[in-house]
Amino acid sequence: MTNSCPYTIKTEENKRILKITCKNCIHGMSIEDSETCMKGIINILYEELDIDLIILSGLIEREYTKNQAITITKLAELYEKIKDSHTNPLIPAGQECDRCVEKRRRTLEEIENTLPKNPRYSYYELLKYTRQERRKAELSNTEECLECRIYHVEFLEDILKIYENNNFLRKVKRYQRKFNDPQNRKIYKKFLHPLVKPYFSTSRILLEPPEDSILISTYKVKDTLVRLFLPNNKPEHIYFVSPAEYSLTSKDLEIIHSAREKMLKHTPKSIDFSNPTKTREYFFKLARREIAKIAKKDINFTQNKIEELSEIITKYTAGMGILETLLSDPYVQDVYVNAPASKTPVCLNHSQVEDCVTNIFLTENDTKSLISRFRARSGRAFSEANPILEIELPELGTRVATIGRPLSPDGLAFALRRQKTTPWTLPQFIANKTINSEAAGLLSFLIDGQVTLLVTGSRGSGKTSLLVSLLSELTPNSRVLTIEDTLEIPASTLNAAGFRIQRLKIQSTTGKSETEITPQEALSTALRLGESVLVIGEVRGPETRILYESMRIGAAGNAVMGTIHGASSQSVFERVVYDMGIPASSFKSTDIVMTAAPIRIGGGLKRYRRVLQISEVNKDWYSSNPDPKEVFSDLMVYNPSNDRLEFTEHFYDSRVITSIAKKWNIGMEEALKNIELRSKIKRFMVDISAEKQFKDILEVEHVVNANNMLRMLNEEQITLETRDYDLLFQKWTEWFLDYIEEIRNVV
Repeated sequence: MTNSCPYTIKTEENKRILKITCKNCIHGMSIEDSETCMKGIINILYEELDIDLIILSGLIEREYTKNQAITITKLAELYEKIKDSHTNPLIPAGQECDRCVEKRRRTLEEIENTLPKNPRYSYYELLKYTRQERRKAELSNTEECLECRIYHVEFLEDILKIYENNNFLRKVKRYQRKFNDPQNRKIYKKFLHPLVKPYFSTSRILLEPPEDSILISTYKVKDTLVRLFLPNNKPEHIYFVSPAEYSLTSKDLEIIHSAREKMLKHTPKSIDFSNPTKTREYFFKLARREIAKIAKKDINFTQNKIEELSEIITKYTAGMGILETLLSDPYVQDVYVNAPASKTPVCLNHSQVEDCVTNIFLTENDTKSLISRFRARSGRAFSEANPILEIELPELGTRVATIGRPLSPDGLAFALRRQKTTPWTLPQFIANKTINSEAAGLLSFLIDGQVTLLVTGSRGSGKTSLLVSLLSELTPNSRVLTIEDTLEIPASTLNAAGFRIQRLKIQSTTGKSETEITPQEALSTALRLGESVLVIGEVRGPETRILYESMRIGAAGNAVMGTIHGASSQSVFERVVYDMGIPASSFKSTDIVMTAAPIRIGGGLKRYRRVLQISEVNKDWYSSNPDPKEVFSDLMVYNPSNDRLEFTEHFYDSRVITSIAKKWNIGMEEALKNIELRSKIKRFMVDISAEKQFKDILEVEHVVNANNMLRMLNEEQITLETRDYDLLFQKWTEWFLDYIEEIRNVV
C-alpha cells in the first residue's frame, strides 16, 4: 500500500519510534483533528508493526505516547481485518442472481475507505447499513431473496462484531450521547491528547486539560494563560499552562525559524556571556533586528508582534524556556522535576492551592541542556563522584538544587526554589495570617531591643522569610553582617531602604569549592569587623561553638539572629547542646526562639504557614544537663481553635522584656504599652492596605519609613515624664494616611 506521508522509524531505548515529516503538510498535522492525517498514519501502521511512539514533526511537533500509539495501532489492525473480511462472496454460493452485488460492494468499499479517516463514522455507517439490510430481509417477498438477504445480514453482523471487539470503539460508545454526531471528531480528543511543542523548544505540553476537572481560577503570566483545575478523583490540583509560543501561526513559526537561522550565522564582536542579564539583552536586540528585517514587507506585522516573537526567541536561547514561565509566576514557590525527568510531569508548589502537577514534560535534551548551563554558571563539578550541584539564578530570583546518579538512581532531578523578589515584612505576615498583630508588636519590640533570636521550623515553614522580616524592625543606622551559603537575604533591596548590610558568602554544605570560605572562617572574620548585628542564614555546624562563645562574652555585637532546623524550642536546645556540643550554660546566650510550621487546619489538604510559639530562654537554671522543659518559658502560643497566637501568663513578667525595659529606662508597664502601640500600628497598616487595595504599602520601604516615623514621634516625647501612647498612635496614623495618599499619587 502506498502512502504519501514521508516517515522514518528508529529504535531508542528499546522503543520503535515512528517519525512522520509534516513540514510541507497542508492537511493539518493532528490525528485527532484531521481525517487526512489519521488516514495517513493508519496506512503506515497497516504496514509497520510494533510502534511505541508516534511523532508528527514540523514547525510544531506532536508526540503520541505509547498508550495512544497502541490505540492507533489497534485501529490499523481493525482496518486490516475489515479489508480481509471483504474477500468473502456477497451472495450465497450457487445463486446466479447478482443484482445486488455491485451496490453491496460499493457500499462496503465506502465504509471500508471511511474507516482509516473516521473509525467511529465508519462503524456508524456499517450499523445503519446492517439495519437497512435486516429490514429488507424482513420484507422479502421471494424465498430466494430472503435467503440471500439473510446471508448478507449475517455477513454484516460478523463485520460489526469485528468493529465492536475493538477496544477503542468500545470506549467511544460510552460517549455516544455527548457526541451524538458520528462525524464530530471532538470525540477523538478524549483518547488522543498528544504532547506538543514548537520546533525550537525541547519541552512538551498537553494542549487539552482533563475533561473531568473543575476550573478553579484563570490568570495570565506575561503572555501565558494559566488555569488551575481540580480533578474529580484526585486531591492534587493541575497547573495548566497555554504559552503563546505553543499556539503560534505557521507564518509566525516561519519567521522565527528564519530569524534563528540568521542569528546562528551572526558572530558577536564582544559580549560577556557570563552575565545573564547582558546576554538576554543581546539576544533580544539581535532577534528583534532580524525579525524586523524579515517582516518589513508585511504591513500587517506590528511592532508589538515583533517584540512578542523576539521575546520568545530570547526565552529559548538565553532563557530557560518554558520553565521561565513558571518562575515568573508570583504564586509559584517551588518547581520540582523528578527523575526520570523525561517521563514525569513537572510539579510545583502554588501559594493558593499548594502542590500541583503541570501539563509540562521535559525531554532528555532539556535536562542535559539545563545541567550544562548550571555547571558552567557555578564553575563546580557535577558527575557521579559529585552528584549534587547548587546554584543561584539571581536574574530569576531562584535557587536550584540538582542531583544525579548514583544519589538519584533514575537520573537527573531538579528543585527550583523561588525567592520573593522583595523582603517579607511583619505586616505582610499579618496579612497572610502567619502571625497576628500582637505577635508582630512583640517581635518588633524584641528586635529593637537587640535580642539574640533563633527562628526554627521544618523545611518550607518560612524560617528565612520570617528572619528577613525582622530585619526591617532594626534601626536603619544598624550595621548588619549576613553569613549565608545560599544568598537568600535580599541585601540590595534592604540597603536601598536605608540599611547598611554587608554579605559574607560561605562554602556550601553540598557543593564545596576550594575558593569558598568555610563557615568558621567567615564567622571569625565577621566578629573582627566591628560592632554589628549578626545574621546567620542557618546555624548548623562547628562554627556554632564560635558563635555561642562570642555571644557569651559579649563579643558578637548588638544582636544575633539566625535560623535553625527544629520542630520546637525544646528541639532547638537539644540540637544545639547535644548534637552540636555547645555547653548548656552557653545556650543561655540565646534570648528568644520562635517556632514556625506548615499546618493543615482541620486536617484539610492545604497547608498554612503559622508561627506556633515564641519562647524566651530562662536564665535561672544551673544544671549542666537540664530538662529542656525547664529551659524555656512561652511568651505566645498558637491556639488552633481560633487560628491565633495568644499571650501566656508568663508574657506579663517576661525576663527578656524586663531586661529591655531596664536598658531603655522604662518600667514593665510602659514596655507593655510600647508593644501594644507597635501592634496597633502594624494592624492599622494591614487594614488600610486592604481598605485602599494597596498591597505595596506593606513592602519593606514603607514599613521602614513607618517605623522611622514612630521613632521620631517617640523622640519628641523622650523628655516627658510619662509618654502618651494614645497621642503617639494618633499622630502616627495621621502621618500614615497622608503618606499613603502621597505615595499613591506618585505611583
